[in-house]
Amino acid sequence: PFKPLSCWFLTNVCFCLFPLTERKVAFSVTLGVGGYYGPISTTLVYKDILTNIGNHYNPTNGHFTAPVRGVYYFRIALFGIVERNSGIHCNLRTNGIVTLKAGLWEYIAKSQHHVANAASLLLEQGDVVDVQLGGPKIYDDSHKRNTFSGFLLFPV
Repeated sequence: PFKPLSCWFLTNVCFCLFPLTERKVAFSVTLGVGGYYGPISTTLVYKDILTNIGNHYNPTNGHFTAPVRGVYYFRIALFGIVERNSGIHCNLRTNGIVTLKAGLWEYIAKSQHHVANAASLLLEQGDVVDVQLGGPKIYDDSHKRNTFSGFLLFPV
């Protein structure tokens, strides 16, 4: 029923072009305000909207809600100024359940770190995806290094 006009690969990600009648869903957001974010288990609310086609990302609560059943691609990126024997971690969650994690631990000295992770997920209509802070804190500034992005690859 849903046939792409064309598909191509770019850095191990498959992109497909659908006819104009297909639903368009894409968002990319950053935290938007400088400073430290925490404590652990906080749902990160990304307030700086770079793209929100379809308006399925909610900047009030940090939730993305799937408008249709389909395969979606998500990417999380995290930046932190990490103290010795500490780390930065976050969890991508689907309906409150951890789907994947991104993080690192610093043993040697205080330093700056950037980590990322990504996945393609089959979601049902109404499923909610968000990012939960998994470590003590992260740091953001005007460079927009803490991001949450996603888009519909294809409906199923």
